[in-house]
Amino acid sequence: MSAPLKSSRKRGGPRPVESFSPEARTLPLDRWPEPIRTLWFAAVHRPADPLDEPGRGAGYARATLKHRRRALGNLLQLLDLDGLLRPTMTLAEAITPASVERWMLTARKTCRASTLVHLLTGLAHAAWMLEPDVDWRWVARHRLRPTPTQMREEAKPKLLLDVPRLVAAALRRAEELQRGPVTVEAAVEARDLTIVVVAALTALRVGNLASLTLGRHVSEVGGAFRVEIPAAEMKTRRHFTTILPDLGTPLLRSYLDVWRPALLGDHPDDGVLWRRRDGQPLDRAAHTALFQ
Repeated sequence: MSAPLKSSRKRGGPRPVESFSPEARTLPLDRWPEPIRTLWFAAVHRPADPLDEPGRGAGYARATLKHRRRALGNLLQLLDLDGLLRPTMTLAEAITPASVERWMLTARKTCRASTLVHLLTGLAHAAWMLEPDVDWRWVARHRLRPTPTQMREEAKPKLLLDVPRLVAAALRRAEELQRGPVTVEAAVEARDLTIVVVAALTALRVGNLASLTLGRHVSEVGGAFRVEIPAAEMKTRRHFTTILPDLGTPLLRSYLDVWRPALLGDHPDDGVLWRRRDGQPLDRAAHTALFQ
């Protein structure tokens, strides 16, 4: 079964493949034409022997390779649906101005302009990775590539947060929770309130937020909380440090003194700030779900 071009992770998990139209799926590698599949495996080859020559794409991140595979696989999926895919088809026979135009017109029905640009770029990079001696620049510059104006017009509206109002509402709810019994359910709610407020006040990415660790990233200085993350752990590769604004201090203090111990229970404390109801660290997926 073809994999979806793009998965949407929500609280219930990944979106089922069957919910995507056939045109939005990617053709599995084992169904790619033999010449193209051979080029792909050679390009991503990571030899066990350091003296052997790695593939051209071996040094790319897994997410980058996944994006390029999906872009090329979606084009091949469309060729297959049109009855044009052949077992012996070469890369140059698959990626033509006509096939890319058909692909873009089909994707345009369900994708935003920015996604189309992302797909075209991914296809061009995938083609270069497989056959670098061919000039594939025309793919990324295809005449149906959306313009910057189209991308701006179709951009998702940005959510503007009233941070002081958000924090005030969270504090009111936290005070209500503190007047009640210390239960796991109350601790989970208090934790979620604290996560959202810390995220709003620090503007940290979800990955960094999820990995915050006491003593390493979070420390108390003169009654305030400092958040400090090494450059190597930041996407921007820039050292991050900030003092949590006073608005958020009472909430984080309450979480550390009351609610985190209730979640941690008898579980060994490894310092990871955010805990699940069973005491284990709260993973990144759970953090992402909070903001959806």
